[in-house]
Amino acid sequence: MNDSNKKIDIPDHCIVASDAAANKAVKEVFAKLGVDVDKPDSVKEFVEDLRFGGRMRKYADRGMTVVVTVIAGALVLAVWEGIVMKIKQMM
Repeated sequence: MNDSNKKIDIPDHCIVASDAAANKAVKEVFAKLGVDVDKPDSVKEFVEDLRFGGRMRKYADRGMTVVVTVIAGALVLAVWEGIVMKIKQMM
């Protein structure tokens, strides 16, 4: 039998203490982020802020694609106009 399959009996006071420590750590981390996890409105606002940041990142990525496409199009157009001018000069 593998050691990883053995069931370990953890005393109840250890479970209570670890849960309390985890809850305290979560509250402290979110408090540093400006979120009171005991107030649903605060958590909801935080989630909306995260979603907004995600949307802005997507828009920025799309914006960069548009900028690169416009610059590439302008370069192609400039080269094309140069070729057309040379052809007209040769005639």
